[in-house]
Amino acid sequence: MAKIKSKSGLTLVEILIVIAVLAILTAVVAVPFSSFREAQAVNSSAALLVSFLKDARSAAVSSKGSSQYGVHFETARAVSFKGVAWSEPSPDNREIPLDSTVSISLISLAGGGSDVLFEQLTGETSQYGTIEVSSKANPSKKKVITILQSGVASHY
Repeated sequence: MAKIKSKSGLTLVEILIVIAVLAILTAVVAVPFSSFREAQAVNSSAALLVSFLKDARSAAVSSKGSSQYGVHFETARAVSFKGVAWSEPSPDNREIPLDSTVSISLISLAGGGSDVLFEQLTGETSQYGTIEVSSKANPSKKKVITILQSGVASHY
């Protein structure tokens, strides 16, 4: 009886086909994940900024340190400050940098400028308006933060 030898292993063509299939699957999964990541970064940054505004308003309402409080906005960060005007540096300032994939793309406040100042005891502001947070890679992914004259902030 003759023995038949079988060759085992993969050919170069089979390996290339497997690599091509894996590349296609990676591309199909990566695109929606990237979009989801952008949306999550925008959502979490907007929520963080609203929380930051609420903290500054709360400090003003409680008259913490017998002072007014406010928030200064820049493209890549927000700074909470104590007093009637923002100045840097100050030991009372508290900064939050935004996610590197997100920016503050539009600041539209009454009276212009990029500061929201809350009144002591009432928490009201004359710098009410909107702040827009968007993805750097896809500016259509955005959240708008609304600051009412009462000082209450929310995002949608």
